[in-house]
Amino acid sequence: MSITAFCNAKINLTLDVLNKRIDGYHDIDTVMQSVSIFDTLNIDITDGEIKVSTNFKTIEDQDNLVYKAISLFYEKANISGGAKCHVTKRIPLLSGLGGGSADAAAAILALNKYYNEPLNYEQLKDLSVLLGADVPFFLLGGTVRAKGIGEDLYALKYIGDYNVLLVKQGNKTSTKTMYGKIDSADANEEVFTEKFVLSLENNESLRTKCGNRFLDVLDDKEEKQNLIEKVASFNADACGLSGAGPTVFGLFKDFNSALNAYNYFKEKNIECYLCKTEESAIIIE
Repeated sequence: MSITAFCNAKINLTLDVLNKRIDGYHDIDTVMQSVSIFDTLNIDITDGEIKVSTNFKTIEDQDNLVYKAISLFYEKANISGGAKCHVTKRIPLLSGLGGGSADAAAAILALNKYYNEPLNYEQLKDLSVLLGADVPFFLLGGTVRAKGIGEDLYALKYIGDYNVLLVKQGNKTSTKTMYGKIDSADANEEVFTEKFVLSLENNESLRTKCGNRFLDVLDDKEEKQNLIEKVASFNADACGLSGAGPTVFGLFKDFNSALNAYNYFKEKNIECYLCKTEESAIIIE
């Protein structure tokens, strides 16, 4: 028996980093949005071991988040089983777009569907938190506000249909390192998420409402700000940094404006993608 899951990437429309917790994690307040660049998981249920491969290379199974997700699902659902999973990656690696988290969420949702839903939503969410802070979001998808370490989810009104430009320039710094830089930085009182949510609820323009605390502590902060400004110059309706970087996004109602921006970066041999906002994160067939 085979299962196919399509899992969309995400962007962080806002990302506030709040206090550091006793357990060493940080509370965040973020609005995430599904976008249509996606990975595909093909899962064959077996009676044997768990095997995971990708279109980039065969990887050490135990070090892969999809392997961990499948293994943890079987443990929490008290099911003895195995699976062969091939992941076709289209979401760029180390991009701040949640590709690994999307794949992990897709694996547990696909298996839960195959086995007639032995785990309810709350159990799936508890399981997903063990895999990573972004994984719970992909259980819902669309436009979602996430608090805590990412496990407190609040579905928001869909922001609407936008063309989305993704521009990946520079190298990704580990998220752990980025949080450490925030801890060492001077306090920044500006917060973005609450303002964004209020604007969304009131049908106001989102043009100046996106913001990301990690932008303040990037080593290439000036370059990223210049990149965001360049994306904005193509008449973007909103733009910002996703996750802890390095990808910058632009939202465009007008397709030609988005295409002009895409062509500009493409001609300069800068890695970029053109996709759309989506109302869901994962589709299972």
